[in-house]
Amino acid sequence: MAEIDDSSAKKAGFHTHHFGSTVFKASNGATLTLMYGDFKNTDEASRFLQWNANKCFKLLSQETRKDASGNAIEYRAELIPEWDHSSIEVMWVVGSMARWILAKNRPDALELENYYRRPSPHGQ
Repeated sequence: MAEIDDSSAKKAGFHTHHFGSTVFKASNGATLTLMYGDFKNTDEASRFLQWNANKCFKLLSQETRKDASGNAIEYRAELIPEWDHSSIEVMWVVGSMARWILAKNRPDALELENYYRRPSPHGQ
């Protein structure tokens, strides 16, 4: 785990409590990085996701999950950040927390997302 200083996000006006990352190794040896940012509120976190979607090379998908009343409860996007297609990012925002996985390929990113987001067997 590491805390990071994202100067480009700061220059874009994002004020987080902190940015950080955790690095994982896939069974095939590939490196997967889980990044996180804890923002001051939901609006800033969702704006951060949209900022990344707007500046990426290619947006693969973007969706908003809503509750029964029609209120947004989660934002999610899959994107190719660079023109050379060397990586993929899977991002999601719940509340004031933004999380994104940086991987070399989509199946690895989705597998880590599924593992990371699965409900705890202890209800935590």
